[in-house]
This record gives sequence, C-alpha cells and structure tokens, in this order.
Amino acid sequence: MKTFILGFAICILLSISGAFGFDNDEYHLAQDRYKAVANDAADAAALFYDQEAFAEGIKVFNKTEGNKAVKDIIKSGLNLNDSLSGGIVKYAEGVHTYYTYYFDEDGKMTKYHEDTLISTTDVEYPYVFKESLTDYTSKITKPTVIVTISAGKFDFRLKTIDDPELIRTSGYEYVGY
Repeated sequence: MKTFILGFAICILLSISGAFGFDNDEYHLAQDRYKAVANDAADAAALFYDQEAFAEGIKVFNKTEGNKAVKDIIKSGLNLNDSLSGGIVKYAEGVHTYYTYYFDEDGKMTKYHEDTLISTTDVEYPYVFKESLTDYTSKITKPTVIVTISAGKFDFRLKTIDDPELIRTSGYEYVGY
C-alpha cells in the first residue's frame, strides 16, 4: 500500500510540475512575441513624419499615420480581430490595449491610448521617460517613439501564485542625422 500511495503522490507532483513548467514556457514565449511586435510597432510609427516640419529640419512625427501603423502591426503581429481581442496567446485574458508615446524634436511629448489622444506635454531634452505600466525607463535625447502593449493577466492553470500581467514596451529612436 505504501508503494501505491508514494507512486500516486509522485504522479500528482510530476503533473503539477509539468503543468507549471508548460505554462511558464508559454508565458516566456508570449513575452518574446509581444516584445517583437512592440519593436515592430514602434519602428513603423517612427517612419511617418510631418513633411513640412522635416523640410525645415525638424523631426516631428505624423501621429495619425503612425497610430494607424501601430494598430495594424499589433493586429497582424498578434492575430487580433478589430476589437483587439483573440490572438496567438491562448491564455491572455480580455482585450489587448496599447499606448504610444511620441517625442518630437520640437520638444513635445504626445501620449496616445490606442487612437485616443491622452496628453501633449512640453519636454526638455535630455528627458527621463518612465512608463507607468511597466516602469520602463529611458533617457530620451532624440526624436523617439515608444509603444507599450498590454494583454492583461496571463492565465496560469495553477492558482497558487498571482497571475502576472503580460505587458511589453519598446522604443525606436530616430538617429538619421
């Protein structure tokens, strides 16, 4: 009987360990995927600039076109539908959300939540930027676009620990001088 109980306990322990290991691997792979998509979204947004300001030698991003590019990259990179739900990560809860920060050469920082303008702030370079969701900190010295993508809580099967949030941030600095 001892052998049966010990064997059964070992099977349960290995099952729990396997489930946690699989979920943990999925979480780390999802983080890598979201980081790559955030990189691509920031890069794409930085490609659009105001041509009139650029003709005068000032790098000012075209936020309308940049925001369209960010949304398209996020939707296609994560296989999301128009409401930004679904996707490649089967454990992510709820709807995805994202923030875009534009640091223009004219000293303006513009923050968007998806397509909605949140704020425009005057900044002086060098500027230390701290993203509120991830505590991502960066010293901004040149025109920069930063994108943060949040998928909500990652749903681990074992509820022994608090589920971590799946949030990734990436920035692109324009250095084409």
